[in-house]
Amino acid sequence: MIRQTVDMGRYRDRLYSVPWSSDGGLLYYRTDLLTAAGIRTPPTTYAELKRQCDTVLALPDAKGVACYAGQFDEYEGLTVNATEFINAAGGRVIDRSVYPTTDTPEARTGLNLLVDWYADGTIPRNAITFKEEQGRQAFVAGKLLFHRNWAYLYNTASTPSRTNVVIGKFAVAPLPGFTGPGTSTLGGHNLGHLNLRQEQGQPPSSSFSGSPPRTSSAGIWPTRLRHPPMRLCTASRSSCTNTRIYRPSSSRFNRLSPAPAPCDNPDVTAAIQSRVYAAMTGATTSEDALAGLQKDLTHILEN
Repeated sequence: MIRQTVDMGRYRDRLYSVPWSSDGGLLYYRTDLLTAAGIRTPPTTYAELKRQCDTVLALPDAKGVACYAGQFDEYEGLTVNATEFINAAGGRVIDRSVYPTTDTPEARTGLNLLVDWYADGTIPRNAITFKEEQGRQAFVAGKLLFHRNWAYLYNTASTPSRTNVVIGKFAVAPLPGFTGPGTSTLGGHNLGHLNLRQEQGQPPSSSFSGSPPRTSSAGIWPTRLRHPPMRLCTASRSSCTNTRIYRPSSSRFNRLSPAPAPCDNPDVTAAIQSRVYAAMTGATTSEDALAGLQKDLTHILEN
């Protein structure tokens, strides 16, 4: 088992569910364009990603291609993407004691980069409307050099279609960070049924959709995918083992209660995405957005 996927099913140090499928964010990139620019390896840091974009997008072959996109519409995906930038800078939205910790230098460093990239065009203007599918469509249509998405994109980008121009021209790597590979937000699904712990109980979706299974056994990853790309296996393992769970599992502010209730995740994610969206669109500064988010989350977690 991958420890992080198991921890997602814990509450007050007890295990209430087990992983059915696990997932982590991945960096998809155009191998043909990087090769044309003389670049042999994908970026491991945000600064390297930006430099590679500057080099590649100056090529005639890169006309109409934007640098980078993830999921930036005002929904859960923005919470995930913003949290990854903050975590990569050494910050946390909510710490291990379930206190909000957004009004910090580390969180500002992470959010500032996301805001700056949108302001300077590193992230294209239309990406503010992107959810997973809009980003996927842009990548397979050849409009993005780098794209943050989940493992499911690998199979869809490898399937011939009228709009797919990247077959055989892309690869996948772990998300970048500030000083090295970054930190993905943990995704996936859990089931409260303990008979599914063994490898025989791996989800059938792993065989078809490209969703990573929950174990770390190297033998499972290549054989259960419709296409067995070793880079996807390696990157997915790295992504799922280098993750953080942004959703808090209990409320420390209710610690005097004999059975404190889990905090309301819809309120938490709504607060994050609202404040981050305002910063990205220029309605407020990163500093004010994070200070406001600190107050929002404190209020949510106290009640």
